[in-house]
Amino acid sequence: MPTDILHIGTYTETIHTLVLDRSTGALRESSTVSSAPNPSFLAYHPTLPLLYSVNELRDPDEKSGGLACSFALDPMTGELCPLNTEPTHGADPCHLAVDPAGRHLVIANYTSGHVSILPIADDGRLSPASLVVAHKGASVDPTRQTGPHPHQIVFDATGQRFFVADLGLDRILAYRRDAETGMIEPENIPAAALPGSGPRQIVLAPTTRRAYVLNELTATVSVYAYDPATAMLGLGDETPMLPPDFNGPKSGAELQRAPSGRFLYASNRGHDSIATFAIDADGGALTPIAHTPTGGRTPRNFALSPDGTMLVAANQDSDRIVTFHVNIETGALTPTGHALAVGRPVCVRFMPRP
Repeated sequence: MPTDILHIGTYTETIHTLVLDRSTGALRESSTVSSAPNPSFLAYHPTLPLLYSVNELRDPDEKSGGLACSFALDPMTGELCPLNTEPTHGADPCHLAVDPAGRHLVIANYTSGHVSILPIADDGRLSPASLVVAHKGASVDPTRQTGPHPHQIVFDATGQRFFVADLGLDRILAYRRDAETGMIEPENIPAAALPGSGPRQIVLAPTTRRAYVLNELTATVSVYAYDPATAMLGLGDETPMLPPDFNGPKSGAELQRAPSGRFLYASNRGHDSIATFAIDADGGALTPIAHTPTGGRTPRNFALSPDGTMLVAANQDSDRIVTFHVNIETGALTPTGHALAVGRPVCVRFMPRP
């Protein structure tokens, strides 16, 4: 029976390890590990059996309180063993990424507007933050954009730079980094998003020289021209994530590209669906294909299997993980009929196969 191991971050005090039957889509829980509250988003070490989480916490002053945790990972069972915890020196850390060399963990602290860098020791434990950078500014939305809100960290293929989607600034910032020290410096003028759109997620497509950005506040996906050599981003077309007749709340969440590069998937909270787009092979333009219900409420996150044949969605407000078969030729999603109850799930990660 072909299986995958998944880890699920939550808004509880637990990270779940699940086993997915790839042929049927059935899920079963294998183990759990206790953590600091709200171990929401997760990231694997690129070469070692390690997993890292951010814990979305804040102090009353909303300037600190966040934590990052490290875990040893059994490469066969996916079972986690806590190693250590370090402050992120920001409030509500909501995303993290390990650099391709496995030397540093970079964290987006949403509420306080800080980006933190924590060195990773040889044994996988986190060291105290070596650098904390404060974003500054605001944008046009009077409730969601009164200050900076970095929401995602994405490394490019070289690992020499990373991008930060800042929802509060309507900007995508690029940083060049020193691989040894982790020190960073801004690169280029930050790429602009449409005012009030709230960029949240980035997908880089260097081979086609395009980048795709999910805008949370307008529930749209923007296509950017992308120069991998210079990190320059140029705003192009914007495509709605919602059906034209939908009048409910707009709130885009997750964005992922199929391994084939032919399709893009984006989750809608409120509409509770995953939008599927075809990607033009020449110019990278997006064509809407379908909206598939996620089988629950508030699909905060989803993940595609490494071979692109499965999609697993985390429905935060209905405590439900739902699986879908993916047609790799058409991009279509088909519910498998299988789901698993998990409290407040907000992140799905497929464990790298040995």
